[in-house]
Amino acid sequence: MCIIKMSTIYPADISPTPAFAAGTIKLASAYAGNAMTVYNQTYSASLDIGFSGENLDTAALDHFLINAIGVVTTLNDQISTNNLVQADNTKAPTITSDPIANARAIMFRGGSNSGALTGWSVSGISAWGVTAQIYTVILVVQASSSMFCNQGSAPGVDSGALFDFEGVGGTVAALYNDSNLGVIGGWRVTDGGAFSYLYSDASVQMNPIVLTIVSDGTRVTIYQNEEMRSSNSVSALVRTATSMYVGWLLSSVAGGTSKCWDGGFGAMMVYGSALSDTQAAFIRNSLYQRFDINQLTSRPYNFGIFIIGDSIPAGYKPSVPTFAGTAIGLYGMADYLQSAINQPARVSNVAIPGSTVTINPAGGGEPYPYNVGLAPIAIVPVLKLSKRANIVIISGGSNDTGIGPGVFAADTHGTNIIDGLPSTATMLAGMYVFAPNITTLSTIVSVDSPNQITISSATLGSGATFIQVSTSSPAIVFAGIQSVVSTVTAVAGTTAIVCTVLPQTASYQVWIDALNVLIRGGAGYVMVDAAVAPGLNTNPGPCYADAGHLSALGHSTLATLLAPYVNALMV
Repeated sequence: MCIIKMSTIYPADISPTPAFAAGTIKLASAYAGNAMTVYNQTYSASLDIGFSGENLDTAALDHFLINAIGVVTTLNDQISTNNLVQADNTKAPTITSDPIANARAIMFRGGSNSGALTGWSVSGISAWGVTAQIYTVILVVQASSSMFCNQGSAPGVDSGALFDFEGVGGTVAALYNDSNLGVIGGWRVTDGGAFSYLYSDASVQMNPIVLTIVSDGTRVTIYQNEEMRSSNSVSALVRTATSMYVGWLLSSVAGGTSKCWDGGFGAMMVYGSALSDTQAAFIRNSLYQRFDINQLTSRPYNFGIFIIGDSIPAGYKPSVPTFAGTAIGLYGMADYLQSAINQPARVSNVAIPGSTVTINPAGGGEPYPYNVGLAPIAIVPVLKLSKRANIVIISGGSNDTGIGPGVFAADTHGTNIIDGLPSTATMLAGMYVFAPNITTLSTIVSVDSPNQITISSATLGSGATFIQVSTSSPAIVFAGIQSVVSTVTAVAGTTAIVCTVLPQTASYQVWIDALNVLIRGGAGYVMVDAAVAPGLNTNPGPCYADAGHLSALGHSTLATLLAPYVNALMV
Protein backbone atom coordinates (compact mmCIF):
# COMPACT_ATOMS: atom_id res chain seq x y z
CA MET A 1 0.00 0.00 0.00
CA CYS A 2 1.02 3.65 -0.27
CA ILE A 3 2.57 5.15 2.86
CA ILE A 4 1.82 8.85 3.16
CA LYS A 5 4.54 11.11 4.52
CA MET A 6 3.44 13.26 7.46
CA SER A 7 6.25 14.10 9.77
CA THR A 8 4.73 16.05 12.65
CA ILE A 9 1.16 14.81 13.10
CA TYR A 10 0.35 13.28 16.46
CA PRO A 11 -1.54 10.00 16.00
CA ALA A 12 -4.32 10.91 18.47
CA ASP A 13 -4.88 14.21 16.60
CA ILE A 14 -5.99 12.32 13.50
CA SER A 15 -9.77 12.05 13.10
CA PRO A 16 -11.63 10.37 14.65
CA THR A 17 -10.39 11.11 18.14
CA PRO A 18 -9.67 7.91 20.05
CA ALA A 19 -11.53 7.07 23.23
CA PHE A 20 -8.21 6.23 24.87
CA ALA A 21 -4.53 6.79 24.07
CA ALA A 22 -1.47 6.11 26.23
CA GLY A 23 2.17 5.36 25.66
CA THR A 24 5.82 6.20 26.13
CA ILE A 25 5.63 9.06 23.63
CA LYS A 26 3.19 11.98 23.43
CA LEU A 27 0.27 10.84 21.28
CA ALA A 28 -1.98 13.93 21.52
CA SER A 29 -0.55 17.40 20.92
CA ALA A 30 -2.86 19.06 23.48
CA TYR A 31 -1.93 16.69 26.29
CA ALA A 32 0.01 18.48 29.05
CA GLY A 33 0.08 15.83 31.79
CA ASN A 34 2.53 13.16 32.85
CA ALA A 35 3.17 9.97 30.94
CA MET A 36 3.27 7.54 33.85
CA THR A 37 3.98 6.87 37.49
CA VAL A 38 7.05 4.73 38.17
CA TYR A 39 7.89 2.90 41.38
CA ASN A 40 11.55 2.29 42.27
CA GLN A 41 11.66 -1.14 43.89
CA THR A 42 15.10 -0.56 45.42
CA TYR A 43 14.21 2.64 47.27
CA SER A 44 10.45 2.06 47.69
CA ALA A 45 9.66 5.42 46.12
CA SER A 46 7.35 6.61 43.32
CA LEU A 47 7.75 9.43 40.81
CA ASP A 48 5.54 10.89 38.07
CA ILE A 49 7.47 10.90 34.78
CA GLY A 50 6.42 13.39 32.15
CA PHE A 51 7.47 14.19 28.61
CA SER A 52 10.43 16.15 27.33
CA GLY A 53 9.08 17.60 24.12
CA GLU A 54 7.37 14.78 22.26
CA ASN A 55 9.19 11.95 24.04
CA LEU A 56 9.35 10.41 27.48
CA ASP A 57 11.58 12.31 29.91
CA THR A 58 14.16 9.54 30.05
CA ALA A 59 16.69 11.76 31.83
CA ALA A 60 14.33 12.10 34.80
CA LEU A 61 13.44 8.41 34.63
CA ASP A 62 17.04 7.19 34.55
CA HIS A 63 18.08 9.55 37.34
CA PHE A 64 15.24 8.24 39.48
CA LEU A 65 15.96 4.57 38.82
CA ILE A 66 19.79 4.67 39.03
CA ASN A 67 20.07 1.25 37.31
CA ALA A 68 17.23 -0.23 39.38
CA ILE A 69 14.22 -1.90 37.80
CA GLY A 70 11.27 0.46 37.74
CA VAL A 71 7.66 -0.67 37.65
CA VAL A 72 4.95 1.35 35.92
CA THR A 73 2.07 1.48 38.36
CA THR A 74 0.07 3.98 36.27
CA LEU A 75 0.09 4.72 32.54
CA ASN A 76 -1.82 7.92 31.94
CA ASP A 77 -4.61 8.31 29.41
CA GLN A 78 -3.76 11.24 27.10
CA ILE A 79 -7.39 11.73 26.01
CA SER A 80 -9.33 11.66 29.28
CA THR A 81 -8.70 10.30 32.77
CA ASN A 82 -9.08 6.58 32.13
CA ASN A 83 -5.58 5.74 33.33
CA LEU A 84 -4.25 2.20 33.28
CA VAL A 85 -3.44 1.24 36.88
CA GLN A 86 -1.76 -1.60 38.78
CA ALA A 87 -2.05 -1.17 42.55
CA ASP A 88 0.19 -4.16 43.30
CA ASN A 89 3.81 -3.20 42.60
CA THR A 90 4.76 -6.85 42.14
CA LYS A 91 2.35 -7.16 39.20
CA ALA A 92 3.13 -3.92 37.38
CA PRO A 93 5.05 -4.00 34.07
CA THR A 94 8.67 -2.92 34.30
CA ILE A 95 10.70 -0.13 32.74
CA THR A 96 14.47 0.28 32.54
CA SER A 97 16.59 1.12 29.51
CA ASP A 98 15.05 -1.43 27.12
CA PRO A 99 13.90 0.24 23.90
CA ILE A 100 11.08 -0.34 21.47
CA ALA A 101 12.38 1.07 18.21
CA ASN A 102 13.60 4.60 19.13
CA ALA A 103 11.42 5.00 22.24
CA ARG A 104 11.55 3.58 25.74
CA ALA A 105 9.70 0.28 26.22
CA ILE A 106 7.50 -0.89 29.04
CA MET A 107 8.22 -4.59 29.52
CA PHE A 108 5.69 -7.30 30.29
CA ARG A 109 7.08 -10.55 31.72
CA GLY A 110 4.37 -13.17 31.28
CA GLY A 111 6.91 -15.52 29.69
CA SER A 112 9.21 -15.53 32.69
CA ASN A 113 10.25 -18.62 34.60
CA SER A 114 7.47 -18.22 37.13
CA GLY A 115 4.65 -17.17 34.81
CA ALA A 116 4.43 -13.95 36.76
CA LEU A 117 1.24 -11.89 36.71
CA THR A 118 1.86 -8.60 34.97
CA GLY A 119 -0.60 -6.03 33.64
CA TRP A 120 -2.85 -3.00 34.16
CA SER A 121 -6.59 -2.44 34.18
CA VAL A 122 -9.14 0.37 33.93
CA SER A 123 -12.89 0.28 34.63
CA GLY A 124 -15.85 2.53 33.87
CA ILE A 125 -15.23 2.61 30.10
CA SER A 126 -18.73 1.91 28.77
CA ALA A 127 -18.78 5.41 27.23
CA TRP A 128 -16.01 4.34 24.86
CA GLY A 129 -18.60 2.35 22.91
CA VAL A 130 -16.45 -0.74 22.48
CA THR A 131 -18.69 -3.72 21.72
CA ALA A 132 -18.02 -7.33 20.78
CA GLN A 133 -18.76 -6.45 17.14
CA ILE A 134 -17.48 -2.89 16.73
CA TYR A 135 -14.08 -1.57 17.87
CA THR A 136 -10.57 -0.64 16.78
CA VAL A 137 -7.39 -1.09 18.78
CA ILE A 138 -3.97 0.08 17.56
CA LEU A 139 -0.81 -0.80 19.49
CA VAL A 140 2.94 -0.40 19.25
CA VAL A 141 4.44 -3.62 20.60
CA GLN A 142 7.39 -5.96 20.25
CA ALA A 143 6.81 -9.62 21.07
CA SER A 144 9.63 -11.42 22.86
CA SER A 145 9.01 -14.62 20.93
CA SER A 146 6.98 -15.93 18.01
CA MET A 147 5.58 -18.89 19.94
CA PHE A 148 4.40 -17.83 23.36
CA CYS A 149 5.46 -19.94 26.31
CA ASN A 150 6.45 -19.59 29.91
CA GLN A 151 8.42 -22.27 31.66
CA GLY A 152 5.49 -23.45 33.71
CA SER A 153 3.58 -24.51 30.59
CA ALA A 154 3.87 -25.95 27.13
CA PRO A 155 2.87 -24.36 23.79
CA GLY A 156 -0.76 -25.00 23.03
CA VAL A 157 -1.57 -24.63 26.73
CA ASP A 158 -0.68 -21.03 27.43
CA SER A 159 -0.89 -17.79 25.47
CA GLY A 160 -0.06 -14.17 26.14
CA ALA A 161 -3.01 -11.76 26.34
CA LEU A 162 -2.24 -8.31 25.01
CA PHE A 163 -5.65 -6.89 25.91
CA ASP A 164 -8.97 -8.07 27.29
CA PHE A 165 -12.23 -6.08 27.17
CA GLU A 166 -14.77 -7.28 29.71
CA GLY A 167 -18.44 -6.41 30.07
CA VAL A 168 -21.53 -7.46 31.94
CA GLY A 169 -21.77 -11.20 31.39
CA GLY A 170 -18.17 -11.85 30.38
CA THR A 171 -15.55 -11.19 27.72
CA VAL A 172 -16.22 -8.68 24.94
CA ALA A 173 -12.99 -9.10 22.96
CA ALA A 174 -9.45 -10.23 23.71
CA LEU A 175 -6.21 -10.49 21.73
CA TYR A 176 -3.51 -13.09 22.36
CA ASN A 177 -0.05 -13.95 21.11
CA ASP A 178 -1.29 -17.51 20.82
CA SER A 179 0.75 -20.69 20.77
CA ASN A 180 -0.53 -23.83 19.15
CA LEU A 181 1.35 -27.00 18.37
CA GLY A 182 1.79 -27.02 14.61
CA VAL A 183 1.68 -23.22 14.38
CA ILE A 184 4.57 -20.87 15.08
CA GLY A 185 2.43 -18.53 17.07
CA GLY A 186 -0.26 -16.25 15.78
CA TRP A 187 -2.43 -13.31 16.78
CA ARG A 188 -5.79 -14.61 18.01
CA VAL A 189 -8.93 -12.53 18.56
CA THR A 190 -11.71 -14.09 20.63
CA ASP A 191 -14.88 -13.10 22.44
CA GLY A 192 -14.24 -15.75 25.08
CA GLY A 193 -16.94 -17.93 23.57
CA ALA A 194 -17.89 -19.12 20.10
CA PHE A 195 -15.93 -16.56 18.09
CA SER A 196 -12.21 -17.08 17.66
CA TYR A 197 -10.04 -15.96 14.76
CA LEU A 198 -6.36 -16.92 14.45
CA TYR A 199 -3.94 -15.04 12.21
CA SER A 200 -2.11 -18.32 11.71
CA ASP A 201 -0.31 -18.38 8.38
CA ALA A 202 2.34 -15.79 9.27
CA SER A 203 4.44 -15.76 12.41
CA VAL A 204 4.25 -13.20 15.18
CA GLN A 205 7.34 -11.24 14.28
CA MET A 206 9.85 -10.05 16.85
CA ASN A 207 10.43 -6.68 15.22
CA PRO A 208 8.77 -3.59 16.69
CA ILE A 209 5.40 -3.37 14.96
CA VAL A 210 2.22 -1.37 14.77
CA LEU A 211 -0.56 -3.88 15.40
CA THR A 212 -4.09 -2.96 14.31
CA ILE A 213 -7.29 -4.87 15.11
CA VAL A 214 -10.56 -3.69 13.54
CA SER A 215 -13.94 -5.36 14.04
CA ASP A 216 -16.49 -3.72 11.72
CA GLY A 217 -19.58 -5.85 12.34
CA THR A 218 -18.89 -8.22 9.43
CA ARG A 219 -15.26 -9.26 9.87
CA VAL A 220 -12.21 -8.83 12.09
CA THR A 221 -9.10 -7.51 10.34
CA ILE A 222 -5.62 -7.72 11.85
CA TYR A 223 -2.69 -5.72 10.50
CA GLN A 224 0.86 -6.61 11.54
CA ASN A 225 2.32 -3.39 10.13
CA GLU A 226 0.98 -3.56 6.56
CA GLU A 227 0.56 -7.33 6.46
CA MET A 228 -3.18 -7.99 6.72
CA ARG A 229 -5.45 -10.96 7.41
CA SER A 230 -9.24 -11.00 7.89
CA SER A 231 -11.85 -13.33 9.30
CA ASN A 232 -15.11 -14.03 7.50
CA SER A 233 -17.28 -13.37 10.55
CA VAL A 234 -17.45 -11.52 13.88
CA SER A 235 -18.70 -12.23 17.36
CA ALA A 236 -22.42 -12.78 17.69
CA LEU A 237 -22.42 -11.33 21.19
CA VAL A 238 -24.30 -8.12 22.02
CA ARG A 239 -22.07 -6.90 24.82
CA THR A 240 -20.41 -3.57 25.68
CA ALA A 241 -17.02 -3.27 27.37
CA THR A 242 -17.06 -1.84 30.90
CA SER A 243 -13.42 -2.57 31.77
CA MET A 244 -10.13 -3.20 29.99
CA TYR A 245 -7.13 -5.30 31.00
CA VAL A 246 -3.80 -4.72 29.28
CA GLY A 247 -1.10 -7.40 29.33
CA TRP A 248 -3.33 -9.91 31.09
CA LEU A 249 -6.88 -11.18 31.49
CA LEU A 250 -9.50 -10.61 34.13
CA SER A 251 -9.12 -14.34 34.83
CA SER A 252 -5.30 -14.45 34.88
CA VAL A 253 -3.61 -16.36 37.70
CA ALA A 254 0.12 -16.77 38.31
CA GLY A 255 1.85 -19.86 36.98
CA GLY A 256 1.95 -21.95 33.85
CA THR A 257 -1.36 -20.65 32.50
CA SER A 258 -0.99 -17.02 33.56
CA LYS A 259 -1.89 -15.89 30.03
CA CYS A 260 0.07 -12.67 30.50
CA TRP A 261 1.77 -10.84 27.63
CA ASP A 262 5.53 -11.09 27.23
CA GLY A 263 7.28 -8.35 25.33
CA GLY A 264 7.72 -4.62 24.89
CA PHE A 265 4.93 -2.04 24.86
CA GLY A 266 5.10 1.45 23.39
CA ALA A 267 1.56 2.74 22.84
CA MET A 268 -2.13 1.85 22.73
CA MET A 269 -5.10 3.61 21.17
CA VAL A 270 -8.74 2.47 21.43
CA TYR A 271 -11.76 3.51 19.36
CA GLY A 272 -15.41 2.66 19.88
CA SER A 273 -15.85 2.52 16.11
CA ALA A 274 -14.49 0.55 13.19
CA LEU A 275 -11.89 2.70 11.46
CA SER A 276 -11.78 2.61 7.70
CA ASP A 277 -8.68 1.25 5.98
CA THR A 278 -7.65 4.80 5.12
CA GLN A 279 -8.15 6.15 8.65
CA ALA A 280 -6.18 3.29 10.18
CA ALA A 281 -3.40 3.72 7.60
CA PHE A 282 -2.97 7.40 8.50
CA ILE A 283 -2.67 6.55 12.19
CA ARG A 284 -0.25 3.67 11.59
CA ASN A 285 1.89 5.91 9.43
CA SER A 286 2.10 8.49 12.20
CA LEU A 287 3.14 5.80 14.67
CA TYR A 288 5.75 4.40 12.26
CA GLN A 289 7.37 7.80 12.10
CA ARG A 290 7.03 8.71 15.77
CA PHE A 291 8.61 5.42 16.90
CA ASP A 292 10.89 5.06 13.86
CA ILE A 293 9.44 1.64 13.00
CA ASN A 294 10.31 0.14 9.63
CA GLN A 295 6.95 -1.16 8.45
CA LEU A 296 8.64 -2.92 5.53
CA THR A 297 9.90 -5.69 7.82
CA SER A 298 6.52 -7.43 7.51
CA ARG A 299 6.65 -7.62 3.72
CA PRO A 300 7.28 -11.09 2.23
CA TYR A 301 9.75 -9.59 -0.24
CA ASN A 302 12.27 -8.95 2.53
CA PHE A 303 14.61 -11.44 4.14
CA GLY A 304 13.32 -13.68 6.90
CA ILE A 305 15.47 -14.47 9.93
CA PHE A 306 14.27 -17.40 12.01
CA ILE A 307 15.90 -18.15 15.38
CA ILE A 308 15.34 -21.62 16.81
CA GLY A 309 16.98 -23.85 19.39
CA ASP A 310 17.17 -22.96 23.03
CA SER A 311 16.19 -19.90 25.04
CA ILE A 312 19.50 -19.98 26.91
CA PRO A 313 21.51 -18.40 24.07
CA ALA A 314 18.56 -16.60 22.49
CA GLY A 315 16.81 -14.94 25.41
CA TYR A 316 16.48 -14.48 29.14
CA LYS A 317 18.39 -11.21 29.30
CA PRO A 318 18.19 -9.55 32.71
CA SER A 319 17.25 -5.88 32.47
CA VAL A 320 19.94 -4.80 34.91
CA PRO A 321 23.68 -5.52 34.89
CA THR A 322 23.46 -8.06 37.71
CA PHE A 323 21.38 -11.21 37.56
CA ALA A 324 18.76 -11.25 40.28
CA GLY A 325 17.75 -14.86 40.70
CA THR A 326 15.37 -15.54 37.82
CA ALA A 327 15.37 -13.72 34.54
CA ILE A 328 12.49 -11.38 33.90
CA GLY A 329 11.88 -11.90 30.22
CA LEU A 330 13.07 -12.93 26.79
CA TYR A 331 14.77 -9.79 25.60
CA GLY A 332 18.15 -11.15 24.56
CA MET A 333 20.26 -11.93 21.53
CA ALA A 334 17.35 -12.05 19.10
CA ASP A 335 16.48 -8.49 20.07
CA TYR A 336 20.06 -7.21 19.76
CA LEU A 337 20.54 -8.89 16.37
CA GLN A 338 17.81 -6.80 14.80
CA SER A 339 19.80 -3.61 15.29
CA ALA A 340 22.99 -5.21 13.95
CA ILE A 341 21.72 -6.30 10.54
CA ASN A 342 21.93 -3.92 7.60
CA GLN A 343 18.68 -4.60 5.72
CA PRO A 344 14.99 -4.80 6.64
CA ALA A 345 14.20 -8.34 7.73
CA ARG A 346 11.33 -10.10 9.39
CA VAL A 347 12.66 -11.70 12.60
CA SER A 348 10.92 -14.69 14.15
CA ASN A 349 12.08 -16.30 17.40
CA VAL A 350 10.98 -19.76 18.53
CA ALA A 351 13.84 -20.20 21.01
CA ILE A 352 11.43 -20.10 23.92
CA PRO A 353 11.94 -21.22 27.53
CA GLY A 354 12.75 -24.90 27.76
CA SER A 355 12.81 -25.51 24.00
CA THR A 356 15.30 -27.93 22.46
CA VAL A 357 16.65 -28.87 19.06
CA THR A 358 15.97 -32.56 19.66
CA ILE A 359 13.20 -34.20 21.67
CA ASN A 360 13.94 -34.70 25.33
CA PRO A 361 14.11 -38.40 26.17
CA ALA A 362 11.25 -40.15 27.90
CA GLY A 363 11.59 -39.83 31.63
CA GLY A 364 13.77 -36.76 31.41
CA GLY A 365 13.53 -33.12 30.55
CA GLU A 366 10.36 -31.07 30.29
CA PRO A 367 7.33 -31.08 27.97
CA TYR A 368 8.46 -28.30 25.64
CA PRO A 369 8.66 -28.06 21.86
CA TYR A 370 11.56 -29.53 20.00
CA ASN A 371 12.70 -28.25 16.63
CA VAL A 372 12.99 -31.66 14.96
CA GLY A 373 9.24 -32.07 15.43
CA LEU A 374 8.28 -28.45 14.80
CA ALA A 375 10.37 -27.90 11.67
CA PRO A 376 8.23 -29.67 9.06
CA ILE A 377 4.80 -28.75 10.43
CA ALA A 378 5.35 -25.25 11.76
CA ILE A 379 8.67 -23.68 10.77
CA VAL A 380 8.67 -24.64 7.08
CA PRO A 381 5.24 -23.04 6.32
CA VAL A 382 6.47 -19.72 7.71
CA LEU A 383 9.71 -19.96 5.70
CA LYS A 384 7.66 -20.46 2.56
CA LEU A 385 5.97 -17.10 3.09
CA SER A 386 9.20 -15.34 2.18
CA LYS A 387 9.47 -14.38 -1.49
CA ARG A 388 13.17 -13.61 -1.16
CA ALA A 389 15.34 -15.70 1.19
CA ASN A 390 15.51 -17.00 4.75
CA ILE A 391 18.26 -17.44 7.29
CA VAL A 392 17.61 -19.97 10.06
CA ILE A 393 19.87 -19.65 13.11
CA ILE A 394 20.09 -22.85 15.16
CA SER A 395 21.60 -22.24 18.57
CA GLY A 396 21.39 -25.01 21.15
CA GLY A 397 22.06 -24.90 24.86
CA SER A 398 22.03 -27.04 27.95
CA ASN A 399 18.39 -28.02 27.42
CA ASP A 400 19.61 -30.37 24.69
CA THR A 401 21.68 -32.38 27.15
CA GLY A 402 18.40 -34.03 28.12
CA ILE A 403 19.23 -33.96 31.81
CA GLY A 404 16.54 -35.89 33.63
CA PRO A 405 14.74 -34.72 36.75
CA GLY A 406 16.53 -35.23 40.03
CA VAL A 407 19.98 -34.61 41.42
CA PHE A 408 21.33 -37.65 43.25
CA ALA A 409 23.67 -37.49 46.24
CA ALA A 410 26.47 -40.02 45.84
CA ASP A 411 29.94 -41.12 46.91
CA THR A 412 32.94 -41.51 44.62
CA HIS A 413 36.18 -43.34 45.26
CA GLY A 414 38.57 -42.30 42.50
CA THR A 415 37.45 -45.40 40.60
CA ASN A 416 34.66 -46.34 38.19
CA ILE A 417 32.34 -47.05 41.10
CA ILE A 418 29.72 -44.57 42.32
CA ASP A 419 27.75 -45.70 45.33
CA GLY A 420 25.77 -44.26 48.22
CA LEU A 421 22.96 -43.40 45.81
CA PRO A 422 19.46 -43.08 47.31
CA SER A 423 18.07 -45.09 44.36
CA THR A 424 19.14 -46.39 40.97
CA ALA A 425 15.59 -47.20 39.88
CA THR A 426 15.62 -44.66 37.01
CA MET A 427 19.15 -45.48 35.84
CA LEU A 428 20.02 -47.75 32.93
CA ALA A 429 23.22 -48.89 31.28
CA GLY A 430 24.19 -46.48 28.52
CA MET A 431 22.91 -43.34 30.25
CA TYR A 432 25.30 -40.42 30.43
CA VAL A 433 26.54 -39.39 33.85
CA PHE A 434 27.28 -35.80 34.91
CA ALA A 435 29.15 -34.80 38.06
CA PRO A 436 31.66 -32.08 38.98
CA ASN A 437 34.48 -34.62 39.38
CA ILE A 438 33.82 -36.57 36.15
CA THR A 439 35.93 -34.85 33.52
CA THR A 440 35.52 -37.23 30.59
CA LEU A 441 32.36 -38.16 28.71
CA SER A 442 31.02 -41.03 30.78
CA THR A 443 28.17 -43.49 30.63
CA ILE A 444 26.72 -46.07 33.00
CA VAL A 445 28.29 -49.46 32.29
CA SER A 446 26.12 -51.34 34.75
CA VAL A 447 23.60 -50.82 37.52
CA ASP A 448 25.10 -52.97 40.25
CA SER A 449 22.58 -52.55 43.06
CA PRO A 450 19.83 -50.21 44.28
CA ASN A 451 22.60 -47.91 45.50
CA GLN A 452 25.57 -48.44 43.16
CA ILE A 453 26.54 -47.99 39.49
CA THR A 454 29.70 -48.57 37.48
CA ILE A 455 30.62 -45.91 34.95
CA SER A 456 32.92 -45.91 31.92
CA SER A 457 35.64 -43.67 33.39
CA ALA A 458 37.20 -43.11 36.76
CA THR A 459 36.16 -40.15 38.89
CA LEU A 460 38.60 -37.57 40.16
CA GLY A 461 39.20 -38.35 43.79
CA SER A 462 36.93 -39.60 46.54
CA GLY A 463 34.15 -38.01 48.54
CA ALA A 464 30.56 -36.91 48.48
CA THR A 465 29.22 -35.47 45.22
CA PHE A 466 26.03 -35.03 43.23
CA ILE A 467 25.27 -36.69 39.91
CA GLN A 468 22.70 -36.36 37.16
CA VAL A 469 21.95 -38.75 34.33
CA SER A 470 20.68 -38.43 30.77
CA THR A 471 19.74 -40.77 27.94
CA SER A 472 20.69 -38.17 25.32
CA SER A 473 24.08 -38.35 23.62
CA PRO A 474 26.00 -35.72 21.65
CA ALA A 475 25.50 -37.90 18.57
CA ILE A 476 21.71 -37.93 19.04
CA VAL A 477 21.57 -34.14 19.38
CA PHE A 478 23.85 -33.62 16.38
CA ALA A 479 21.64 -35.93 14.30
CA GLY A 480 18.72 -33.75 15.34
CA ILE A 481 20.56 -30.61 14.26
CA GLN A 482 21.34 -32.22 10.90
CA SER A 483 17.68 -33.20 10.55
CA VAL A 484 16.50 -29.64 11.18
CA VAL A 485 19.11 -28.29 8.77
CA SER A 486 17.94 -30.66 6.04
CA THR A 487 14.29 -29.78 6.64
CA VAL A 488 14.68 -26.00 6.56
CA THR A 489 17.21 -25.82 3.73
CA ALA A 490 14.84 -27.84 1.55
CA VAL A 491 12.83 -24.60 1.35
CA ALA A 492 14.19 -22.68 -1.63
CA GLY A 493 16.50 -19.82 -0.69
CA THR A 494 16.97 -20.89 2.94
CA THR A 495 20.42 -21.05 4.56
CA ALA A 496 21.06 -22.50 8.01
CA ILE A 497 23.55 -21.11 10.52
CA VAL A 498 24.50 -23.52 13.31
CA CYS A 499 26.23 -22.18 16.43
CA THR A 500 28.42 -24.25 18.68
CA VAL A 501 26.98 -24.64 22.17
CA LEU A 502 28.16 -22.12 24.73
CA PRO A 503 30.09 -23.11 27.88
CA GLN A 504 27.95 -24.37 30.71
CA THR A 505 28.24 -25.74 34.23
CA ALA A 506 31.47 -27.76 34.51
CA SER A 507 29.54 -31.01 34.96
CA TYR A 508 28.06 -30.74 31.47
CA GLN A 509 31.08 -29.35 29.68
CA VAL A 510 32.61 -32.62 28.49
CA TRP A 511 29.26 -33.53 26.89
CA ILE A 512 29.02 -30.07 25.28
CA ASP A 513 32.62 -30.31 24.03
CA ALA A 514 31.82 -33.62 22.34
CA LEU A 515 28.77 -32.10 20.63
CA ASN A 516 30.79 -29.09 19.47
CA VAL A 517 33.35 -31.37 17.81
CA LEU A 518 30.51 -32.83 15.75
CA ILE A 519 29.09 -29.40 14.91
CA ARG A 520 32.48 -28.14 13.75
CA GLY A 521 32.83 -31.14 11.46
CA GLY A 522 29.33 -31.01 10.01
CA ALA A 523 28.22 -29.91 6.55
CA GLY A 524 25.25 -28.27 4.88
CA TYR A 525 25.25 -25.16 7.05
CA VAL A 526 27.29 -22.11 7.98
CA MET A 527 29.07 -22.84 11.26
CA VAL A 528 29.56 -20.04 13.80
CA ASP A 529 31.94 -21.10 16.57
CA ALA A 530 30.31 -19.14 19.38
CA ALA A 531 31.85 -21.38 22.05
CA VAL A 532 35.37 -20.06 21.38
CA ALA A 533 34.48 -16.41 20.68
CA PRO A 534 36.21 -13.93 23.03
CA GLY A 535 34.02 -13.29 26.05
CA LEU A 536 31.59 -16.07 25.22
CA ASN A 537 34.31 -18.66 25.79
CA THR A 538 34.65 -17.84 29.49
CA ASN A 539 32.00 -18.99 31.94
CA PRO A 540 31.88 -17.67 34.62
CA GLY A 541 32.70 -14.26 33.22
CA PRO A 542 31.13 -10.90 32.32
CA CYS A 543 29.20 -12.43 29.41
CA TYR A 544 27.34 -14.76 31.77
CA ALA A 545 24.65 -13.90 34.28
CA ASP A 546 24.89 -17.27 35.99
CA ALA A 547 26.23 -20.75 35.25
CA GLY A 548 23.74 -21.25 32.47
CA HIS A 549 22.47 -17.92 31.14
CA LEU A 550 24.05 -15.08 29.23
CA SER A 551 24.14 -11.58 30.69
CA ALA A 552 23.06 -8.52 28.74
CA LEU A 553 26.68 -8.19 27.60
CA GLY A 554 26.68 -11.83 26.54
CA HIS A 555 23.58 -11.44 24.40
CA SER A 556 25.01 -8.34 22.78
CA THR A 557 28.30 -10.15 22.15
CA LEU A 558 26.56 -13.13 20.54
CA ALA A 559 24.50 -10.83 18.30
CA THR A 560 27.63 -8.94 17.28
CA LEU A 561 29.32 -12.26 16.44
CA LEU A 562 26.38 -13.44 14.31
CA ALA A 563 25.69 -10.16 12.50
CA PRO A 564 28.52 -10.37 9.88
CA TYR A 565 27.43 -13.90 8.94
CA VAL A 566 23.80 -12.81 8.61
CA ASN A 567 24.67 -9.67 6.65
CA ALA A 568 26.87 -11.65 4.26
CA LEU A 569 23.91 -13.90 3.45
CA MET A 570 21.51 -10.98 2.91
CA VAL A 571 22.55 -10.28 -0.67
